[in-house]
Amino acid sequence: HAWTRALLGLKAREVHLCGGLEAEPLVRSMIEATGDNYELRTYDRLTPLFVEDDALQRYDAVKPGDTIVAFSVRKIDEIRAYIEAKTEYKCCVIYGQLPSETRAKQAKRFNDPESGFDILIASDAIGMGLNLNIRRVILDTVTKWNGVREVQIDRSLIKQIAGRAGRRSSAFPSGLATTLDAKDMAYLRECLKLDVAPLEAAGISPTTEHLSAFAQEHYGGGSGAGG
Repeated sequence: HAWTRALLGLKAREVHLCGGLEAEPLVRSMIEATGDNYELRTYDRLTPLFVEDDALQRYDAVKPGDTIVAFSVRKIDEIRAYIEAKTEYKCCVIYGQLPSETRAKQAKRFNDPESGFDILIASDAIGMGLNLNIRRVILDTVTKWNGVREVQIDRSLIKQIAGRAGRRSSAFPSGLATTLDAKDMAYLRECLKLDVAPLEAAGISPTTEHLSAFAQEHYGGGSGAGG
């Protein structure tokens, strides 16, 4: 993970990690193992977040300030094309593969009430530090292809995405969350109601120095098993 590499490898006086409390025990154990100092600060959400009573059902029922979250670029493009063909609204698009400058421009356009772009269609990249003026988050689905099969999206990610609606810095006093399909509403409610289980593990990418030390210890040389 990028955050584990930053935590364990950055040469900085301070490293700030922002995330859910489910990561706190694991982060604390990693920091304690390195002998570094650790300080925890917690923050409460300052505006309410509500799950709507009903699913959206149709994308031509969107309203200004809505953000639809899908999990593939193909699906994002399909939704954008449908909304712009079936409604009067124009859509901004944000996903992880876009250059950071392009994502920032799309966010600025969506946030501007005079831009003429009232709907945002995005991937889970909306949870990565962008300040967005979101009234309602609509989940296109609560499952995701993991390369082998469809699996339910992690609860912590659902909470993070839904929580983008109605943030204190937005124009809306509260946030709303819903899904496209009625069958997904129960899982959305479950994700927002329950505490997320603590993380038990995180990936650590070895550096070249780590690999060299491993090779030296196990194979007697720095060039690998054949050295």
